[in-house]
Amino acid sequence: MSAGLMRINLAWCLWLAMSLPGQLMAGERHTVFNWQQDGLFNQLEVAFTRARALPVAAIREEFDTLAAQLASELETLALPDRGSPAGPPTALLLRIEELQFRLGALAAAHIELLPQAQAAIHRARLAVLEAARYWPLDVKQVRDAVYRVIYGGRNAIEEALNQNRGVEFPALSLLASEDMAYQSPAVLIEGVRLYSGDIILSRGGAPTSALIARGNVYPGNFSHVAMLYVDADSGKAVVLQSLIEAGAVITSVEDFFAYRSRRLLVLRLRGDHPVLKNDPLAPHRAASTMRKEILRRHIGYDFALDWQDPERMFCAEVPYHGYRGVGVELWRWRSHLDAPGLKRWLGDLGVRHFETIIPADIEYDPSLVPVAEWRDLSALRQDRLDNAVLDVLLEEADRGLRIDYRWYKYPFYVLVKGWSWLVDQFGVEPPIPEGMSIEAALRVSALVHDIHPHLYQELEAAADAFREQQGYAPPYWDLLELARAVLAREKASLPLR
Repeated sequence: MSAGLMRINLAWCLWLAMSLPGQLMAGERHTVFNWQQDGLFNQLEVAFTRARALPVAAIREEFDTLAAQLASELETLALPDRGSPAGPPTALLLRIEELQFRLGALAAAHIELLPQAQAAIHRARLAVLEAARYWPLDVKQVRDAVYRVIYGGRNAIEEALNQNRGVEFPALSLLASEDMAYQSPAVLIEGVRLYSGDIILSRGGAPTSALIARGNVYPGNFSHVAMLYVDADSGKAVVLQSLIEAGAVITSVEDFFAYRSRRLLVLRLRGDHPVLKNDPLAPHRAASTMRKEILRRHIGYDFALDWQDPERMFCAEVPYHGYRGVGVELWRWRSHLDAPGLKRWLGDLGVRHFETIIPADIEYDPSLVPVAEWRDLSALRQDRLDNAVLDVLLEEADRGLRIDYRWYKYPFYVLVKGWSWLVDQFGVEPPIPEGMSIEAALRVSALVHDIHPHLYQELEAAADAFREQQGYAPPYWDLLELARAVLAREKASLPLR
């Protein structure tokens, strides 16, 4: 078993793989979010195929009309009464969601329209986050509305990028202008000014990264979260994060960014946040306090997922506790993971806390604004295939599917576990982390080495056949149908039960 396998947040991976969906509010059962937009998605595919058969000049008026309609809806959203604590104007947000998708479909047909579509969709994201500051995010209707626009907008852009062939686009998207209210120390990274206290979401290329991102009531794009610290005197930047094999660690910013994730998103505390107004250095103090704490003591990885206890920490706890120390409560969007099947698997891994904070969910926190996003455009196709494989596995998990392992590997893993304990005593990274059971390690290995690679390969072949037959890459809703067919056909040959 490679040490690299264990670098991923395996605690999340396992229980999310085996789980039934949790619930959002006490007493209310809730399954994984479902778009329930099959009719719209079919219309989008028709609009895309029609538009790609025409010259861009023939659809420019239609595109401009959609962009103007979206701008008008955003102006309505910005009216004072739309920030009412009573909740979001659902019908308005559904129109914004649909306009984003329709702009994306036309941009997919003619990639030269994408910059304008991307700018319009980003304005929608900022407008919704601004209005959501006054909405009760513990209400499912509100969470659905925010998710639909923000996550849906990103998907609209990436559907267009997925259809692109031969046109290069920059990996970096600047999402917000520099906020002069910020006085924290800063560093330039690839031309972007980042501040001490900035929060960095990322997504790796391993199957487990896809599982962490997708295994949520609201499937997301990110699997890890970290925090930037910039020294005020030297200007040196480091990244504060918690890894399963080491707990909380300090990583040089060069090493962090050199490990090029498939995507990175930088979030920053709003410039008009009340705490920042009273203390412009609050983000820097949050990062500085967390850095000192990591240097002061060993902070082990928190397998219990107890996000309120800083004695041990999983990745989301690093920025959470850093900011909590300066009076900022992040993750207003929290997940309840207390369905019976989920509890069973979480309990097997030592988890005792079923309301927790999930990395990807912080993207929807209106206390923060998106600053910059990096996408590895060459990896977007693999990202989509990974997502589709894990989405259909989790659909079946909801119906009782379990990840199993080859029984004959158990004795070997007993030896590996013993070796892990031994090397850990000498400060060497163990192949199986402390606190992880032999059975859990076997199931992770089965997912990473057997289940996911096989399904991925079969789905890739199916997607290639779709492209050859239709003349375009399968949109994600079609990719899911292909993945369901692959899983149904291959399930019996894999360590699944």
